[in-house]
Amino acid sequence: MTRPVVAALSLAGLLLTASVSSLPSPRPPEHGDSPARRLQRFREEERGRHPLTARDAAARLAEIARGFAGTGERSRAIEILSEASGRDPESGEILAELARLYLQNGDYEFASAALDASLERTELRLAAPDLYAAIGEGFSAANRLEDAVAAWELAEKSGAEDPAVRARLERARRELSVTSGQRLVQSEKFAVYSDAAVAESVVAAAEAHLETEYTRQREFFGAEDLPGPQIVILYAGRRFFSLVAVPDWVSGVFDGKIRISFDPSTGFTPELRSVLSHELAHAWIRFLSRDHAPGWLHEGLAQWCEGRRFPRKDFHAVFARVPAFSLSEMEGNLGRRGDRAAARANYIEALGLVEYLAFTRGEGAVVCLLRALSDGTSLDEALRREVSVTSAELVTRWKAWAGM
Repeated sequence: MTRPVVAALSLAGLLLTASVSSLPSPRPPEHGDSPARRLQRFREEERGRHPLTARDAAARLAEIARGFAGTGERSRAIEILSEASGRDPESGEILAELARLYLQNGDYEFASAALDASLERTELRLAAPDLYAAIGEGFSAANRLEDAVAAWELAEKSGAEDPAVRARLERARRELSVTSGQRLVQSEKFAVYSDAAVAESVVAAAEAHLETEYTRQREFFGAEDLPGPQIVILYAGRRFFSLVAVPDWVSGVFDGKIRISFDPSTGFTPELRSVLSHELAHAWIRFLSRDHAPGWLHEGLAQWCEGRRFPRKDFHAVFARVPAFSLSEMEGNLGRRGDRAAARANYIEALGLVEYLAFTRGEGAVVCLLRALSDGTSLDEALRREVSVTSAELVTRWKAWAGM
């Protein structure tokens, strides 16, 4: 399988959502022996009477490159791995590690070229499947779906047994089928992809709004910048959302990428503005909590950030026939997509809980709650520490505050 390498804008600095781990070194370095010293010794040995075979020399160079990568000298590691690959061009392990380093460096075209070399070499000795799988995750996070598919296919070819690899491969293939012809608008903070039917003026308005919201939400959360440019995909219609079974009343999804489905004929509407703000908030919430925030906090706080408010006097009418949910019930309900009425009640309660905390403890307390969850602290412990309530007490006090 050969894929053309197409020149594209670099998404430099993207922090991959997948963790791409280093392979274990075949020959552990001596204690305190620096990679520079090992490289010097290798060069000296090569000038000796008994030089290594090309394959053994490549293995030594790859080991030294891992040492440089481990000390943060990624460019030096790439240089040495490239030399190693030249000496042993059939080593899938070296090519895969080279692709991984290019990915971590934001050099997507070079990473893609390393992957293409793997696909073209018929005698390639494949690397471990988990390395190819992680490379696939990295390409997918950068929205380079063809490269992700190629990496996951190599993972399967090398013996991957994880069903998640097959699931990600099939999803990427389906997504590729509905995303041909998308355009890319690149800025420091965002990479905005859009279907051809979306007017350039709408894309420009969406990107400008996201830039403004980014600054506002960063100040609200009191955070540093999000890691790398955020991937935003504007779909003209619901073809992709239908493909992944998103209900027809949902217009935005955050799965590590901000995905928006809308009717392109309507232009840049207030509704599109709101959903962009909402999904961007999910990126901040995930980042600050290290993906430990529960669903109700995600949805309640994202609504708060988009500017949505629910009058206290109206909560009683919403929950007159259906009792308010516990936090654990809400978590289960938010995972089910079939019942629109139940989903509406869950979203209203999630917003209500955040409103209660913001009005009684202050917005800063909600942000502190997110940060408290980031180290794996349980929700109950984080609630006790930051807002002095348990999960059950939070719901009870919100109901009293809302006049229920």
